[in-house]
Amino acid sequence: MRRIAGLLLLVAACTTTTDRPTSVPPPTVRPSTAQPPQSTTVSTTVNDPTTTTTLRALVTALPDGPCQLGETPSEGEVTFAIDARIYGALPDGSRVRCLVEGDEAIESIEWSPTGDRLLLNGRVHPRDDALEPPPPPSDPLKWFIRAAEWTRPTGQGVVYEYSHRGNGSRLMKVKPGEVVDLSATFSNANLPVYHPAGTHLVVREEGRVWLMTNDGIEAVLLASNEEAEIMEYEFDLNGDLVFLAHHAGASHVHKLVSGENGELESPILMESVLPLFGLRVSPFAPLIAYSESVVAGCSHRLGIIGVEVPSPLDSLGALPVGWLPNDQLVAAAQSPGCLGPYSDLYVFSTGLCPGTPYGVTKLVSGVEGPATVRTVAPPAPPPPGANLIESTAPA
Repeated sequence: MRRIAGLLLLVAACTTTTDRPTSVPPPTVRPSTAQPPQSTTVSTTVNDPTTTTTLRALVTALPDGPCQLGETPSEGEVTFAIDARIYGALPDGSRVRCLVEGDEAIESIEWSPTGDRLLLNGRVHPRDDALEPPPPPSDPLKWFIRAAEWTRPTGQGVVYEYSHRGNGSRLMKVKPGEVVDLSATFSNANLPVYHPAGTHLVVREEGRVWLMTNDGIEAVLLASNEEAEIMEYEFDLNGDLVFLAHHAGASHVHKLVSGENGELESPILMESVLPLFGLRVSPFAPLIAYSESVVAGCSHRLGIIGVEVPSPLDSLGALPVGWLPNDQLVAAAQSPGCLGPYSDLYVFSTGLCPGTPYGVTKLVSGVEGPATVRTVAPPAPPPPGANLIESTAPA
């Protein structure tokens, strides 16, 4: 495992917490969803692998009453679904509140880059008629929306990924008063991920990964499955593409950068003989989280690139959920014994931010639905260089 350069950026990404209340009134209990405190045994591998620490959930009751989005806290917010409600809590377990109450089961949550609205089950919430999905490419009985992605840098639009029940996919970008078919160049593109600057996005099409302008007209090939099977990718705080690739009997975490001669290079950041998945790249600091499949015990374990000390979450079979501004990683883990659903949420502090010491806390237990982080995206890095592809206006 290598340490990624750019440590000076860590301090700049940290936030202050002077706006936190000095005390939080105890929440009232919502009987149908309140969770009793649970204990979990976590191996503290940093000092002594044989020592264990019992953690109790910081959030033991959920508030009743009306739900309101409110503002996004500067230190970020951990959000999770229970029943048809989405709750939020600060990383230290305080300021627990209900954010959204839906009328159906919650299957997916994706906050906008500004944190003021979300894609709830693939639809904009609060509802915005100008961003409703366009009609499907053809027979509506054969097409369905498989995924949706906010445009960048401010989330003024949405890219909907339509999937054909037989074969194929299409990408349609919607902005107020505008619908753009991003599949004009690639008829079977999927897995759209926007560059933080909003001028380009990465898509996958029949085993190849492309960087294209956000109007879908110009594109450049980044990688092909002839060299490796690329499974997941995200942009980092510098606008470089980080991706997981399986090839030559091993799994790698790569970073795509422009070399001295202007050609693309993809140095290996981490290598494993086991499959890797669950990539989560911090937009605030040079930190990368992933999960690694294992044969015995829990089905996988969590790893972090950019932190030299082991994570206490290694013993829990945790899945990375997302990064918070103070270089804290939210992770979901199974109940003790690695049985049942991933219902426990933890916050791992890397210790890289002043005032946020190294350690792990158990935030909440009994989470039945998806979980994610709510943050305000940092200032975007410059768009890809002109030597790679021409720029278009932000999305």
